[in-house]
Order: sequence, then structure tokens, then C-alpha cells
Amino acid sequence: MKVVAESGWFAARPSGTESIYKIYAESFRGTDHLRRILEEAQTIVDDALAAAPQKAARAGSTLPGDHP
Repeated sequence: MKVVAESGWFAARPSGTESIYKIYAESFRGTDHLRRILEEAQTIVDDALAAAPQKAARAGSTLPGDHP
């Protein structure tokens, strides 16, 4: 899934090695805006997985400099 807006974007995809979804994002406004994009992306992915009839994976995202 990829969502593109005027001031940023995010993409979510299943991990090939873990039972999680990875979220990638970019903001054209800065770090605070990027955090908001990631928060909203997490909600969208979580809601989509909750509505899916299949076994759902958990979603994860990181910002540059974050450590798992």
C-alpha cells in the first residue's frame, strides 16, 4: 500500500522475514511532520489489518536514528 500527498508519502508492506508490516515514509516539511505521517500510517495499517479476514501481522516503523 502506498499513499502519496502533496507534503509527504508512506508505503506499507509485509516483511519478507518476520510476521510484521514495515512502514516507510517521507515528509517534505520536516521531522515533526514525518512523525505525524508515521502515526497516521500506523493507524491506517492497523485498521486495514483488523478488518482483514486473514491472520494479521503487527506493523512497525522507525525514524532515522531510532534504534529497535
